[in-house]
Amino acid sequence: MIPEIQVDARKALLKFSDAGIPEGIRRNLRTVIPDLTKRLGASVEAKLNSELKSRKNIDVKKEMVESPTYLYGRVRVVWTGDQKSNMVPAVLDTGAKAHLIEAKPGSALFFFWEKLGINAAFKAVHHPGFAGINYMQRSLDEMQSEIVNALQKAAQNGAKAA
Repeated sequence: MIPEIQVDARKALLKFSDAGIPEGIRRNLRTVIPDLTKRLGASVEAKLNSELKSRKNIDVKKEMVESPTYLYGRVRVVWTGDQKSNMVPAVLDTGAKAHLIEAKPGSALFFFWEKLGINAAFKAVHHPGFAGINYMQRSLDEMQSEIVNALQKAAQNGAKAA
């Protein structure tokens, strides 16, 4: 699963599911959701930039999703490289248990062993596991009150104008 954060006002807007979101509320949400999504995405990008040696093949997507019954911002971290490795963003976020990595179908795994300063080749290596850097949840936690307050204010002001 590719990690994503969704800023969603669905619970508060469920009563509008048949008729859709009133235009005054929708108009106000359209003004705040893109900015919140952009800033949340920037927080995720900053964490990835500061905590990874390389961001090669890792991209942060920020978008607004809208239909008559919902409106939300979404931040996703996607893998742009070989699709065999598309789980990398999820592993970086939540971590991985210790596991064996074997050369398949090749004869060896080749990599630069930083500790020794040399290139190395092995048929298999035991990966010690990785705790994960929780870039998505930490970003959301840091902005949670700001997101909730901005969405509440936009919905309340939109309802008053209607």
